[in-house]
Amino acid sequence: MKVGLLPLLGVLCALSASACAPELTCDEEFSGGGDVVGTSSGRTETMWIVVEPCEDIVSNPPRAVTLEQQPPATAGETPAEEASGDWCQNLSLYEDGTLANVNTWFPRLPIKKHAPLAPGQPVWYDAYLFYDNQSTFSFGAVVYGRQTLEMPNTCLTQQGIAITCEQLGSQLGDLWVVEGGVQNMECHENTRASGCECSYELNIYTGQAGTFAQSGDVLTHFDQSSGPPFLVNYEVKGDTLSMSGYNRRPVFSINGIRTLKFARVVCDDGKQGAGEEGVDCGSNCPGKPCP
Repeated sequence: MKVGLLPLLGVLCALSASACAPELTCDEEFSGGGDVVGTSSGRTETMWIVVEPCEDIVSNPPRAVTLEQQPPATAGETPAEEASGDWCQNLSLYEDGTLANVNTWFPRLPIKKHAPLAPGQPVWYDAYLFYDNQSTFSFGAVVYGRQTLEMPNTCLTQQGIAITCEQLGSQLGDLWVVEGGVQNMECHENTRASGCECSYELNIYTGQAGTFAQSGDVLTHFDQSSGPPFLVNYEVKGDTLSMSGYNRRPVFSINGIRTLKFARVVCDDGKQGAGEEGVDCGSNCPGKPCP
């Protein structure tokens, strides 16, 4: 069985690098260095939480024909056959109507923004960076986006087996749970055209951990999984940390993330700050769950 989410962007860009080059908008670079652990203030470790990401998101999908659009979309472009694999996202069914194969594309998702529980609370993102005085670090982020999938009736019936939109959604939801990060899959009949329209959420965690070394205003992070080291230029000012990818490389090897600004999580100052779910409490304050 082959059922998965297929990020095609890298393949397309390999064929035409100039056409896929994004317009970069995150031009800020940081310098100055500083103490990311906080040893000068008596700290042995610090948790930083993202409060301002700058991301160059490349999200143009491969040219695909939707239910509302009749090809060619561009003059001189040859349309796909309505029953082809390209049109149907390689959908195939077993004789009993269960899915044998389907692939779809999804964009590079932005970092998920944490929803404040009440107006006036600090704005922060579901991404953290931890440093300690043993020269170890860990980084984690949740990327998130709501996605849609359209499937014409031709694709659902061309193999002599018909399934309903509800059956398609149920099977996709069950199978993509294995992939991880797919939530709230819903499929229904498309009222504008003949076929199914599905919507779902991608909620994917990514992270690295290992050791780090500091030289001037450059931090080098060595991934314990034997991945390549990743370098950032950075600056610490009080309880803020700003970093940019060294030589415009992506921060923490996540394509599109150019700069990150963090706030220190301080769980003993008597007020609610970034990364806290209440006053000096929450999942980022070890041993201090919120009531």
